[in-house]
Amino acid sequence: MKFFRYITAAVVASSLLSVSPAFADILVDRIVAVAGKHAVTKRAVTRRAAPRIANIESVYKGDADKHAKLVAEEERRAAEELIDDALATDEAAKLHLTVTTDEIDRAFRAVADSAKVTPAELTAELGRRGLTMAEYRAELGKQLLGGKAFTMERALRSGDTPESTEAFAAAFDAWRLSLRTAAHAEFRL
Repeated sequence: MKFFRYITAAVVASSLLSVSPAFADILVDRIVAVAGKHAVTKRAVTRRAAPRIANIESVYKGDADKHAKLVAEEERRAAEELIDDALATDEAAKLHLTVTTDEIDRAFRAVADSAKVTPAELTAELGRRGLTMAEYRAELGKQLLGGKAFTMERALRSGDTPESTEAFAAAFDAWRLSLRTAAHAEFRL
């Protein structure tokens, strides 16, 4: 009888310890920011900041203090962006807004055109910066959704939209800050 208890205990212990690879990252990740009902993990922050941190590492190789300070700033900025994205997505959901794959395709082509590169060259550059096409398309989708939510909310409230690109960007930043201010946000980087 004791033998079966040991075997049962060993099977249960091994099943608890052998977590599938899909969940392994989640189990060792930590929450670094919270906004409303959203949690931002260290892995998500690191992933968001990776392309900018790669640039910092190439420029500030010898200056450890400057490097550490700039990396910390980029990680904080990435955490703020992730919170802003989550809160803007919530606002878009309240307004029943969505983004189509065609809109994302057009945005991708517009980014390539503005950088004066082909879509293939842009894809290659994204790969060099550590981003997959799926991640970049998801990021474009979040940006488009946030822009739609802002434009819709502004039009519903005041009936107008900003006239210049600079005015739009300033109003959009203020809107995102108002979302963050309205939701409880806490950072622990």
